[in-house]
Order: sequence, then structure tokens, then C-alpha cells
Amino acid sequence: MPANEPLAAMFEYARWATLAVFDAAAAAPATLARPIPNTTRTLANLLLHLIRSQEVFAARLRGEDQGPAMERWRDWPGFEAARAAADASAATLTTLAGETPAAGDAFIRQGFEFPPGSGQRWDISRTFLLTHAFSHGCLHREQACAALSAAGADAPDLDGWGYAAHAEVMRQVPP
Repeated sequence: MPANEPLAAMFEYARWATLAVFDAAAAAPATLARPIPNTTRTLANLLLHLIRSQEVFAARLRGEDQGPAMERWRDWPGFEAARAAADASAATLTTLAGETPAAGDAFIRQGFEFPPGSGQRWDISRTFLLTHAFSHGCLHREQACAALSAAGADAPDLDGWGYAAHAEVMRQVPP
């Protein structure tokens, strides 16, 4: 059992939702090249950003250099490779979330540059980084669903109740 089971459960939901988005996009491959309304991205760009971001968050949480993760996934590798990368990085975030102590916070000695090109270096709160990783994924999964819907494709229902049924964390009771 993870040290922080509730936080790990939140990230397991995020993993499920991410894979649902990738599966929906795979069912409508023509949507990949379409621009997403109100953004400068295509669906393929957005999905790659989601993978890359999950890898960057994981590197930061481990106190590693995020540079290699930021450089990967510039070109669409195909659905199978993209889904596998999304699954692996989401699983890593779930594990790291579960290893996070339920109480207290710590700064990760990172020294990453923000804003990019500013020369300013920062360490970051582990709690904030996990919060940002979770909310960042929610935002971009919803953008992907909107893009799929705008293109006339079926977007997945990412509601928590669907996940609860999938994860068997709710049971029907007799009348």
C-alpha cells in the first residue's frame, strides 16, 4: 500500500483519463492534424505536450534534469508508441504520488530556470508540483475532448463516476 494512498488514487484516475483520451484520438486519427479552437496547437501537438509534461513532472519530482524529457516527443511517433509513453509516464507519476508523505512538504532541489531564458533558478515545493501535474493533465485532457468533439469525433466521458465503475471502487447495493 502506498504511503499516500489517496493521492496515488487521484493520479491513477488521471492515468485512466489520459489513456481514454489517447484511445478516443486513435479511433479518429483524422483529428490529429486539426487545429484546436482557441489554441495554437493541433491535437497531435497537445497529446505530445501531455506526454512530455508528465515526463518533466516525474523528472522534477525525482530531482533529475528535466532537459531530456523536454526534448523528447517533438514528432508524432504513432498511436501505439504515444499511448505507451503516456501510460508509462502516468504510471510513474502515480507511483511518485503514492510515495509522497501524507503530511508535510519539502522543496525539491531542482534549480530549474523560470521563466525560460530568464537566468532565474528555482527549487520547487513537492506538494505544488504534484498539484500542478494533476491540474495540468485535467486541463489538457479536457482540451483534447473539446477538440475531438469539435471535429465530430466521439470524446470520452472523463467523469469520476465512469472511473469509479472501471476501477470497481463503487458497488451496487440491493434495494
